[in-house]
Amino acid sequence: MQRQAVIRGLVLLGVASIGAGLLFSIGGPTIVASRLTHRIWDLGHLGLFGTLTALSFWALYGRCSKWRPRAVNCAVLGTVFLVGAVTEWLQAMVGREASWEDVGRNLVGAFLVAAFFNPGSPPLARPVRHGLKVVAIAALVWALIPLMRTSYDEYQRYQQFPTLSDFTAKFERDRWVATYGSKAELSRDLSDQTGRESLKVELGSDLYAGIALSSPFRDFRLYKRLHLKIFNPSPRVLDMTCRINDLPHDNERSDRFSRPFDLKPGWNEVTFSVDEIRYSPQNREMEMSKVRVLMLFRPQPSPTETIYVDKVWLD
Repeated sequence: MQRQAVIRGLVLLGVASIGAGLLFSIGGPTIVASRLTHRIWDLGHLGLFGTLTALSFWALYGRCSKWRPRAVNCAVLGTVFLVGAVTEWLQAMVGREASWEDVGRNLVGAFLVAAFFNPGSPPLARPVRHGLKVVAIAALVWALIPLMRTSYDEYQRYQQFPTLSDFTAKFERDRWVATYGSKAELSRDLSDQTGRESLKVELGSDLYAGIALSSPFRDFRLYKRLHLKIFNPSPRVLDMTCRINDLPHDNERSDRFSRPFDLKPGWNEVTFSVDEIRYSPQNREMEMSKVRVLMLFRPQPSPTETIYVDKVWLD
């Protein structure tokens, strides 16, 4: 009976955790939020699943006196893993993005509680307890790496401005997000011409396939032109669109900058006037001190193509 009560408790906690996980996944930072905001939001998994782990140990208190300490910890940590995996699977089923990294962050929160705050479980043997603490600290460092990388790159971005991206900084690839079936990676295919890496983008065949540079930019008002240096290795002219919006953007097409342009075979330098960007919203001026997103995409479904983004800058 005692074992059945424990199992029932774990099942109930699992169901509650799935519900809490789904609630946690709803909403979150939008594309206009800074990368640091996204990274801090990701760390919320540690707090949520750490809390659920503590509640699990508390719920088992007094019900598992005949269980070995290792069995109790394995049962709780295993439940946390399954809950996290099921939550991500359910998100994928409803069209949201699933992430094994989120499952890992869930476990980090669970390990931290199991190692340092475990009021409801029989004490583990000292070597095991110390080993668990080492694992928990190592896992915490792993979970903090994206935040540290992004913080460092944001400092680099600040130093580079008015260059928005030229792929000379160590973690600059993280600034770009491939969208709608596209893929992006740093490449040295053009290094004999540029002397550095560029961003190789495999444009998918889906509508709006492209890339996005998303994070707070410094003030555009002191500059006159935005330049994009892009290489098109295809013999065909590619139809592209550049979208730019600010923080107050209401997601309506009439409230942002959206301009088509052609990518001819070979090197292209695409230039837009900052004033043109500023006055592009229909009923207001874009706030050039709060520019948040720059997107390059294909306005129609098209066969897969490859382009290279070499540099984006203001002057």
